[in-house]
Amino acid sequence: MQKIKSLMTRQGLKSPQESLSDLGAIESLRVPGKLEP
Repeated sequence: MQKIKSLMTRQGLKSPQESLSDLGAIESLRVPGKLEP
């Protein structure tokens, strides 16, 4: 998890928490079948 956070901050994204929520949104877009029945 820390690796992801450091990568996010390196890329100049907002705060780690916001970036993680963005990641969650991206993942749900990537694999809709995962979250939606």
